[in-house]
Amino acid sequence: MVANGLIYRQHRPVHYSPSSRSALAEAELEYKDHVSESAYVVFDIDAEHKPSHLGLAQIISRGVNLKLLVWTTTPWTLTANMSIAVHEEIDYDIFLDGELAYVVASNQVEAAIRILNLDRTVKSITVPGKC
Repeated sequence: MVANGLIYRQHRPVHYSPSSRSALAEAELEYKDHVSESAYVVFDIDAEHKPSHLGLAQIISRGVNLKLLVWTTTPWTLTANMSIAVHEEIDYDIFLDGELAYVVASNQVEAAIRILNLDRTVKSITVPGKC
């Protein structure tokens, strides 16, 4: 069985109860409720970059100030950000608010408009993350 990989050694935590002096099963653990703080941050998109998506390239060529809206529950990592990743299987909407345009995951546009307190937005285009 060991030769076939059915038995193996691996490190796992053993939860211990000092009051009962015994190991605890995962189901016996109780955690206090925890609320994670989150932050919404906008990042500028490099205007020098020539995107392959035609609609996105047209928006940038018009001189619109394009920003990526990012949500995180680890805001202490923001100072070390070197780039932003998008998921290739998610669509992103670009919506306009005057001279600003925001790139947001399509399923998060309504929340973004509410969080940014925008009242005169216009949806421009949808861009696949894969482009």
